[in-house]
Amino acid sequence: MGTLTQNVSSLFTPGYATHSSSSFQQQSSDVLQTTTIQYQLPTPAISIFKSISLTATQTGLTGFGSLTITTNVPTSTITATYSTSPTQVKVNTTAQFYFSQSLFAGTPLANQTAFQTSWNHTFGNMTWTENIADQIKNATQHFVTVTAFNGTLPNPPTPSSANIQIGFVAVPSQPGTDFVTVLDSIPRLAGLDWTR
Repeated sequence: MGTLTQNVSSLFTPGYATHSSSSFQQQSSDVLQTTTIQYQLPTPAISIFKSISLTATQTGLTGFGSLTITTNVPTSTITATYSTSPTQVKVNTTAQFYFSQSLFAGTPLANQTAFQTSWNHTFGNMTWTENIADQIKNATQHFVTVTAFNGTLPNPPTPSSANIQIGFVAVPSQPGTDFVTVLDSIPRLAGLDWTR
């Protein structure tokens, strides 16, 4: 088994640090590892992000967790929950965005009209979501099938904000395979050799 050496100073701004702590708990048939990682955001990022929180649990090949991001400019909240197993990957995301013409001019978050137009061309368009699902299947050499990829607006956007929900589910598409086999097969099918 190879090792990966990484120069940490290339990842973090001088004067900033990452702090990590882990604990281990013996279970009946395995060991549960809980790791907490903290990173102080650089000053420019602090003015954008109010908080970022990741909670994750992994037991063997099955895991679940959530990621919540809250921003300051303007205040928006994004929450994604996920679950993984050898036979399925599932992600559900909810978000509340506030529009700002001064901060997001020219983007879907500039105003209600820009948001609705962008939504109708992307998650509000079944052809677009099916195309993304097909691209994932093709990129994985037909080993992964996206069984659900959709977005909904639980309430119509208001002149100041929008709430969205996005769901994603993928499964291995070859009989008798799981995601470990899929991930092992993709580089080989693409002509890549990971053993070099």
